[in-house]
Amino acid sequence: MSGVTVYVEIASRKGSQSLCHVCHQTCPTYDHLYERHYRFVPLWGYTVIFIYRPRRVNCSKHGIAVEYVPWSDGKSPISKPFQIFLSHWAKHLSWKEVANQFKVSWRNVFESVKHVVKDGLKHRDIENVRAIGIDFI
Repeated sequence: MSGVTVYVEIASRKGSQSLCHVCHQTCPTYDHLYERHYRFVPLWGYTVIFIYRPRRVNCSKHGIAVEYVPWSDGKSPISKPFQIFLSHWAKHLSWKEVANQFKVSWRNVFESVKHVVKDGLKHRDIENVRAIGIDFI
C-alpha cells in the first residue's frame, strides 16, 4: 500500500427512515451516534475508509436500537466487503502476511475468516446430498 488514505463521508438521506438492525423494519430516527470509521476494500493501492454516523431508531418491536448498516456488522470497523477480501487473500497467504500487506491486525484477518465461514455455513444447502465418498490412501 502506498500510505495514501481516501476518506469517504457517508450521510444518511434526509427524510428517509432507517431499518432496525434486528427486524429490518423501517423506523423513525431517534438520534445519531458518534462518527464511526469502517475500513473498505483498498482501491488502486489506497486505503479506503467510510465515515458514517449511524442513526438510532425507535423500533416499535425492539425499542431504541442502532440502525441496520448494510456494509457492517455491529461495531466492527472492518466492512463486510473488506472481510470477504481479506478472507480471499487468507486462502493464498498466511494470515500474518495478509495482515501486513493490507495494514490490519492479525485479529482482523482472523475475525474476517471467521465471519465468512460462519456466513457460508449459515447459507449451506445440503438438501440434495444423497451420498458422500471418502478416499483413503
